[in-house]
Parts: sequence; structure tokens; C-alpha cells
Amino acid sequence: MVASLKVSDDFQLPDDCGYNKIFRHNWITPVYGLSMGHIPVIHNICRAKWGWHFKPHKDMNYHSDQWYEKQNMVLSFESQIDLIIVKLSIDIHK
Repeated sequence: MVASLKVSDDFQLPDDCGYNKIFRHNWITPVYGLSMGHIPVIHNICRAKWGWHFKPHKDMNYHSDQWYEKQNMVLSFESQIDLIIVKLSIDIHK
């Protein structure tokens, strides 16, 4: 029997938030990925639109098995206040 693959409602975001949504206020993090556990936490903090995308390093090599390590995850916010509160509220390294 196949288990349901339905994604939890905690990880459902509106169409104007989420991956590859870029806004004016950006936090270029020192990490190369976004923990799934941070998504609902950030979404509950934010009062305006937000998203994340990735900024590749100059030496990015997509043919490498570890290509993803040569990028920075960027959290992007419509509201500067949301950016500040998120930076103070989450540990991006976990």
C-alpha cells in the first residue's frame, strides 16, 4: 500500500511567497540551503510577502556532485520589518 504524499498544510505557501520570489529587502545568508522547518516559522512571522532564492558563487560548477555547496541562500522580504524580525528570531544554521 502506498502512503499519501500530501504535503502538510504547514508547508503550503501562497502563490506570491516562496521559492524564487524576490523582493526589495534581502538577507544573503552564509548557508547553501533553507531548512524545511524554517518555512512555517518564517511564514508565521512575516506580515508581508517573502521568499528565497540562491546566489551562486563565481566558482560554481554544476557538474560537481557538491555543486549546491557553492551558493548562498538569500531570504527576500517585501517588508524591512519582517527581515529584521526573522533575522532576530531564527538560527539559520539549524
